[in-house]
Amino acid sequence: MVPNETSHGRPQVARLFNQLPHVSWLDNENSGNGHYESGRPDAFVDLAGALAYVEVKGRAYSIYLGNPLNPDDKDGWKVNQRNWYTQVCNKTGTPYWLAVWSYPELEPKRVYQEHAWLFLVRPDDWLRAEAHIFPKRTILLETLKKVWARLELEWEHGIWNIPYQHPFWDSLPEACAKRILFDKLEPV
Repeated sequence: MVPNETSHGRPQVARLFNQLPHVSWLDNENSGNGHYESGRPDAFVDLAGALAYVEVKGRAYSIYLGNPLNPDDKDGWKVNQRNWYTQVCNKTGTPYWLAVWSYPELEPKRVYQEHAWLFLVRPDDWLRAEAHIFPKRTILLETLKKVWARLELEWEHGIWNIPYQHPFWDSLPEACAKRILFDKLEPV
């Protein structure tokens, strides 16, 4: 199987959130229970009492951003996902993040996480990247690393980590962010 967001990205992003204190990654309910909601993100994350939605995207060497004008486009941030974000998150004020995972394809069936890149991106940042490369739809990893430098996550001690200066922490209610960050610090 060629690595993609399903086989490699989602488990890594779930692990990223689950390793934080007071945080739980909950897969979306679209799979297997007979209920389906078009465009629903991959998961929602309980962040010490706050809620955020997370959609995972991934690809080798580049990211395909999607075509917002083509509802049949099956890659990138799809039209139905964009609509769900607009109709649900914009109305409720619930944070929505795109976890964007890219990697050098060193071996077709294996991804070395320490050689991969993971970004946690707000929809507005995604849309700015789209405008930056328009009319193209694919952004190369080297360009992505420049455009989203402040949104890049860190690979530390065998696990992904959200740096303290990442805007993710500012998107949470202050009490929730403090509880997670305070309990995350290791004793001196």
